[in-house]
Amino acid sequence: MEILVCARRVPDTSENEIELNAAGNDIEREELVYSVNEADNYAVEEALQIRDRVDGNVTVVTIDGEDGEEILRRELAMGANHAALVSDDAFSGSDGKGVATILKAFVEKGHYDLILTGVQADDGAAQVGGMLAAMLDYPYASLVNSITLEDGKLKVSREIEGGNREMNEIDLPCVLSIQTGINEPRYVGMRGIR
Repeated sequence: MEILVCARRVPDTSENEIELNAAGNDIEREELVYSVNEADNYAVEEALQIRDRVDGNVTVVTIDGEDGEEILRRELAMGANHAALVSDDAFSGSDGKGVATILKAFVEKGHYDLILTGVQADDGAAQVGGMLAAMLDYPYASLVNSITLEDGKLKVSREIEGGNREMNEIDLPCVLSIQTGINEPRYVGMRGIR
């Protein structure tokens, strides 16, 4: 099974004091410390666990400048088989639709059975996974907190209103947005990242 995980570098809120910029329309980004988006980290771990059960490859992609390399090194150290940095100055400031459009072009250059995103990888808007699925015309599920593979179909459990769970069967290829807490991401030491 070929699995693609979309990961993003975000400001680490535990390491930063977040302040508005002078214009008041964004945060001040000059001195921020970044890390992988937490939900994306869970998505990578889930992809690795699926790969280990059914064999295949895990590719992690990020849309970023050269600073995105740090995220990819971390995910490779976790166990991903491949990593791709998609970078262009024109991508700067892309909204959810722009990011989904860029990812769609990347997906179409390869062959992926399963595409995972973190549930809120796009500044908390939770749009990219759904938009990417719609653009690719793939089945989609969000807030996924359990995945099993049976007879070429995925059975997913997703969190719905009131903390309840809903079970769905989804054909491959598909896009899933992974909820934090679906697993326990493996620890990666600095030595492995370097």
